[in-house]
Amino acid sequence: AVVRQGLGGAGMKQTMFRNQLAVRLVVYSLLIGSVLSVFSTGLQLLISFRHQKVEAANVLDQIDQALTQSLEFALWRMDFTQVDVILSGLAAYEVFSHLELRSSTGERWERGTRIGSDLTRTYELVHTGSNRTAEPVGTLTVEVSLDSVVARVWDQFWVTFQTNLVKAYLAAIALLFVAHKLLPGHIRKIAAHV
Repeated sequence: AVVRQGLGGAGMKQTMFRNQLAVRLVVYSLLIGSVLSVFSTGLQLLISFRHQKVEAANVLDQIDQALTQSLEFALWRMDFTQVDVILSGLAAYEVFSHLELRSSTGERWERGTRIGSDLTRTYELVHTGSNRTAEPVGTLTVEVSLDSVVARVWDQFWVTFQTNLVKAYLAAIALLFVAHKLLPGHIRKIAAHV
């Protein structure tokens, strides 16, 4: 009876030791997984923000290639209805916070609100006539808002962060399962050698 009690106490100690060890493994893996998740998500956030900022700057290049000639021609012909249509089309893009067009004859159009963004570009609108003379017809100033870019990046951040946390917790549960299945066998071998 004394021997059984001693073995029963050792078995209980083994179970407590195994549970404490398994819990420690899970807690540490959760902590490490959470830290790595925050770090990797932050890195992805930074890369995504830079990429989307470059895309916003590319939109400014596309304006230069696609719309300045249309605006130049409309201003040259004083077709202010067409100018309104072009500016309204530009203002529909959420990436633009402010548009301002000033013609060389004194007319002025404005869309949106000025926010003082660092992504602002001014286009000199020059009409080249049939005799190859270039005449300035106006100036278009476009200001890009990074608010929509930042909002998209934060949305990506939360989705990625939650996904990484779920992965970390699933890994911790798997580790806990493995610890409960594998550790008792090793502890029994150690106890047998002792």
